[in-house]
Amino acid sequence: VVECTSAVIQALVAFRKHYPEHRREEIDKCIHKADNFILSIQRSDGSWYGSWGICFTHGAWSAVRGLVAAGRTFKNCPAIRKACGFLLSKEVPSGGWGESYLSCRDKVYTELEGRRPHVVNTSWAMLALIDAGQ
Repeated sequence: VVECTSAVIQALVAFRKHYPEHRREEIDKCIHKADNFILSIQRSDGSWYGSWGICFTHGAWSAVRGLVAAGRTFKNCPAIRKACGFLLSKEVPSGGWGESYLSCRDKVYTELEGRRPHVVNTSWAMLALIDAGQ
């Protein structure tokens, strides 16, 4: 859910850039509602459950991208700061991130066996932190 909502925000922001006067009020209202929805589904630990990738790492990246596209920043958005804190808390000793597919099944963040990093999880976490300005 968070991934699709984020993608809608990003698409509408891009559309608005190219066609700034076309249905401006409707588009702004939709972006605002989608932005608020992303905020409303954030978990208390700062994460979002992701459905399109494994799982909380992908959800956090998607959420941060959407919130930033909607105009939020690390400075003005507690949810982005909380998401960054969540991601940083999951960094493994080698400096990467490694989330197991079991997170999707169990709906609880689960590290890869042996606290191993994975290139894809590491990429998503780093992209989220970069998008947040961190």
